[in-house]
Amino acid sequence: MASLIRTTLLIAVVVYLVAADIPFVEPGEGCVDGISAYRVGETFNKECQTCTCEEDGSVKCDGKQVCCLYAGPDGETLRAEIAEPFNDGCNQCTCNYSRKNRGPWPCTRKACSCSYKNWERVRGYTEIGNIVPVFDRKGDGDGDYGCPKYCTCNEKGRVSCKQEPCIYF
Repeated sequence: MASLIRTTLLIAVVVYLVAADIPFVEPGEGCVDGISAYRVGETFNKECQTCTCEEDGSVKCDGKQVCCLYAGPDGETLRAEIAEPFNDGCNQCTCNYSRKNRGPWPCTRKACSCSYKNWERVRGYTEIGNIVPVFDRKGDGDGDYGCPKYCTCNEKGRVSCKQEPCIYF
């Protein structure tokens, strides 16, 4: 009887995880960090840290706290090291210390269109017609909270989220 209950409970947990789109990794095969799954030995960036998926399913990070986070033209979060030059999608910048690693930094001062903040609330610029991931503070109007959306840089040089639905993970 205990074996049947244990098996039923395991099946229920797996069904719940699949239905909720939460990544599930078999023990010894990988790690889960937030809503992302990684293979054992795989490295990934988490803010300014470089992290590695360990054999025991844990995530080990290097503890680094300072870098410059900026959004690429397709919305991905990129990072530059201190004193390293980078292009924020519009201007040439040099990475230096900043509050929460999100700027402002010394940059050239071109007039830039299509400014946005991605789902990690990191600033970037894109081109007219591009679709980028944006955290919309207004949400879908059904609550007091914002939500992630895919939005388009319109012909006026502004990222517009009108009529775009919230994306729920």
